[in-house]
Amino acid sequence: KNWKDYLRDTDAEAKFTETGALWMLGYNQASNAAMVDRLARFGVGSDVVDADGLRGMFGGLISSEPMPEYNEAGDEVEQNLGAFSAVYEHGCGHLDSSTCLTDLLRACVRDGIDVRFN
Repeated sequence: KNWKDYLRDTDAEAKFTETGALWMLGYNQASNAAMVDRLARFGVGSDVVDADGLRGMFGGLISSEPMPEYNEAGDEVEQNLGAFSAVYEHGCGHLDSSTCLTDLLRACVRDGIDVRFN
């Protein structure tokens, strides 16, 4: 998130875009609550999200319905997964890889590191 500080380069061009992360791993509410507790121990904010919470965050963009499962004959298999539960992790995001590479090359040159390209 603090790319310019990390590189010690006030002219670095890459910027962090915060998106959050939605973990829909098929775990039940208790397992997801344990994940939220585990993430909190590392200073990562997150919430358990149920189907209503998912609709509130994303509208109809993301469905809480599970992906269908099929047997070898191609028939859909009934899944008894219980109530929908997921984890939303705050603060996640990405840096643009192209500008990161440009910034890293400039930092390497600045620090006298020999960079070779094939």
